[in-house]
Amino acid sequence: MDMTIFHEVQKLRRNGACTVTFPVGVFLIGFFGWFMTARFLFGKQVTRPPIGNGALGLLGSFMILLGVFLLLTFFAGKMVTEVRESGVYLDYFPLAKRHIPADRIIHCSPITYRPLKDYGGWGIRGGKKRRVYSVSGNRGGLLEIQGGTVMIGSTRPDELAVAVEKIAGKHG
Repeated sequence: MDMTIFHEVQKLRRNGACTVTFPVGVFLIGFFGWFMTARFLFGKQVTRPPIGNGALGLLGSFMILLGVFLLLTFFAGKMVTEVRESGVYLDYFPLAKRHIPADRIIHCSPITYRPLKDYGGWGIRGGKKRRVYSVSGNRGGLLEIQGGTVMIGSTRPDELAVAVEKIAGKHG
């Protein structure tokens, strides 16, 4: 059985860029919902120059789905970090999931960082060699893994680092 050694849930904060997602999501759903209702239920041409039914249907459906995704992110967005015997598991709902196998972890240390200057802000950032998963704050655990680094934002970075070191030591 894969025992959980560390578990942390961080919810997206309702400030800054995250707060923009709510009004933008509501706007997209309302605006494109109105356009599509006017066209497809009442047969009104509401754009100049006219947009074809197919184009409006595709664009409107995409924008409404984007609005729903933004609202889902605003209300249910969270990052769950788990350290298990088999590795580190990240669930940045609704955007991404990642598993870092224990045998790929070299070292983990707690860090204090400057989110904007060091990583360009919060969220999921970086590329293959340097990846960041951060919800808020300026603390986290910096994992050195085969092929690069992964910084995981945490409100309990010391506990995270101890847990990761524990599983890395079994495989390293």
